[in-house]
Amino acid sequence: MRRRAVALLLAVGLAGCGRSPAEQLSSALEGVLSWIATARTVADHWLAGRAPRRYTRATLRAALESLEQERASLTSAPRPVADDQIETALPLIERIEIAVARTWDAVGKVDPAAVREQRQALDGLESQLRALGARGTTP
Repeated sequence: MRRRAVALLLAVGLAGCGRSPAEQLSSALEGVLSWIATARTVADHWLAGRAPRRYTRATLRAALESLEQERASLTSAPRPVADDQIETALPLIERIEIAVARTWDAVGKVDPAAVREQRQALDGLESQLRALGARGTTP
């Protein structure tokens, strides 16, 4: 598992070579927005009884791992051009990771109220991310 994570981080890093920091930021933010939409959708399906707990948690775990990778790609990127935006985005992405992790935990505890709370948190975080100029999927 650790080898896979290292290989994936290396691949993400190499994929970023040759792109400007602004392009790397845009790409990472689009990925984050996509995973927010995925987390919200799977949470909604779980709340409606249309997705089993195991599937929901697996999807949220995948979202969390991908969000961590997006954040890692930004922390390793050269930052001369998009430095201010990256510095603003990093703690925001971390808060998104926390909301997804809390959603994962709430689904495991079968706590619909906590899932709804974290889903709302994701809505607010998405708005903040979009304010940075991120484009991506809309639910």
